[in-house]
Amino acid sequence: GNLTYMLFESKDRFARHVRAYLTRSLISRGQLEEELGEIEPCNYTAPYKSNNLLMINGVYDKELPAKCAFDLAKAWCDPTHHLTKGGHVSIILYAHLLLPQILSHFRRTLIS
Repeated sequence: GNLTYMLFESKDRFARHVRAYLTRSLISRGQLEEELGEIEPCNYTAPYKSNNLLMINGVYDKELPAKCAFDLAKAWCDPTHHLTKGGHVSIILYAHLLLPQILSHFRRTLIS
């Protein structure tokens, strides 16, 4: 969620290239937000289905800033959201803790 924030704040290589392009093209943050409105994930949530959503994010994710995850969770009206202390790739270190939670979530949501 919050694509504009992600493109302006992410440390991801792709985001850095997009920022450079935006700067060269004199495209402001506000202009970008308006242009991305049609594809902004926060605009396409279904809060009545939030019980079926499990979000897993890393607090120290430099590619996908935590604010983007929090914004998307808020747009979904606070689904189950698990935050690890890791980053985008280091989340794999938490797999042994996350997999049982994911399995439990799927068992609960696929049955209902």
